[in-house]
Parts: sequence; structure tokens; C-alpha cells
Amino acid sequence: MMAKENLVKLLPVLKELEVIEFIYNRENHPSLASAIVNANLPYKPGVYVVYDYSENKLGELLYVGKAGSNKEGNINTHQIPKRLLAVCYPPVKYLKKMKSKHPSRNDAWPIMMEVDKISSIKVFCFFSKIGSDFKVLKEHNPLTLEKHIIEKIKDKPYWSKK
Repeated sequence: MMAKENLVKLLPVLKELEVIEFIYNRENHPSLASAIVNANLPYKPGVYVVYDYSENKLGELLYVGKAGSNKEGNINTHQIPKRLLAVCYPPVKYLKKMKSKHPSRNDAWPIMMEVDKISSIKVFCFFSKIGSDFKVLKEHNPLTLEKHIIEKIKDKPYWSKK
């Protein structure tokens, strides 16, 4: 189990970044989208890390994702709030319960939570810094940050196909 502090120890560059965390509970929110809106996330690039939070404590690491820039640091239109609701490609074991092979996370994650008997998830969003050239700073590039987080953790994130 890794909390935000452990992620920062694992990858110290994360300490330099603004972080916002929020909880999505299927019983308390009508949708993942409502939890994202309620969290008031800035429309910025970065990485997000998702944990099982079923018993009001961090459980298994479920997913690590990135949003908002390419490898050169050019900013695109898929910033963290949008990416959290974008189309995803769930592992095969969940697809039989879904209406589409490529559902939005707003549709997929609640189903995945139901299948895995997860009542709540906790999402940590780390927002990349942007330079005066309107590019993501090289050391804060979401592609690099996601890669380093996944390399440094011991187990593959549970919801990841990689």
C-alpha cells in the first residue's frame, strides 16, 4: 500500500507538483463525473493515481494514468479532468458487463468497482508545471512521470492492461 507520501518518496519530483485528491464512492455520488466536478480539478496536464479506498483507507493500487501533453511537452486538449472521463480500454474480464468495448471511465470504473467489490476509490492528481514557453517542464512531463511511477512500484496496477 502506498499513500501520497510514499509516492513522493518513490518519485521525489512529485513533491514539486500541486496535488488534489478526491474520493469517488458509488453510493454517495451519482457518477464519477459528479465526483470530478465536486473536486474542482484545474484543467491542467499531469498524472493521476487511483487506489481502492473501500474501508476508508488506502488499499490496492488500481491505476496510473497521464494526461495533457506529448513527449515534447506540447499541451493538448486532454487535461486531467477530461482524461478522467475519456474513453478507456478495460481489461477483458470487465467487458461482458459493459455496453461498449470502449466505454468512458464514467461508465467503466463504476462497473469495474462493482465487479471487484470496491465501494470507493481515492484519486491523487499531480499537476505538471508549465514553463514560460507554454510547454510542460521536461521533468514534469506526464509521459515520463507515469512511466517512472509504474517502473518504481512493485506490482502492476490492478486495472492496467500494460
